[in-house]
Amino acid sequence: MSAAAPTLLTGLLPRRGRVLLIGAGTEALGVSLALRGHHCVGVLPEPEAAALARVAEPLLRWVEGDADSLLLPGRAFDLAVLGEEAVLARSRRTLVPALARVAWHLGASGRLAAGFAPTSTAYGDALPLRDYDRACAAADLAYEARYADWSAARFVAGRCFAVSVHRRR
Repeated sequence: MSAAAPTLLTGLLPRRGRVLLIGAGTEALGVSLALRGHHCVGVLPEPEAAALARVAEPLLRWVEGDADSLLLPGRAFDLAVLGEEAVLARSRRTLVPALARVAWHLGASGRLAAGFAPTSTAYGDALPLRDYDRACAAADLAYEARYADWSAARFVAGRCFAVSVHRRR
């Protein structure tokens, strides 16, 4: 994630917001948000990665799991952030249940932010934004905003990256 991500995400959060970070690449982001006064819980898929993060980044609570199996008590998070692989590494048919599981952890006005490639790149798969928006709608998440990157630059169709923000309905 970009160094600009904490600024964008802090703008989506209340003071001392609760943040759920899902997927690799969110560790430094979690530390930055924690240093800004937010309470962060990080979710990593491999037990070894979660154990390493607990030692390396003790400001956050780290659990092992993924968007498919996540079940945390006290679910009222203000914001969930999905790493790119948390979106692109699953099939389109498994995306809706994963997004619904994440949405279940959001508070009444909670938001989901995810950055990923909506068009094919040299680095791997892509997910068209219309498919992602449909999956979010099926998971009871409403479109709120879209940016070209984590610095909140204006989105223009056809770009190779997008940050999408959806809100719990």
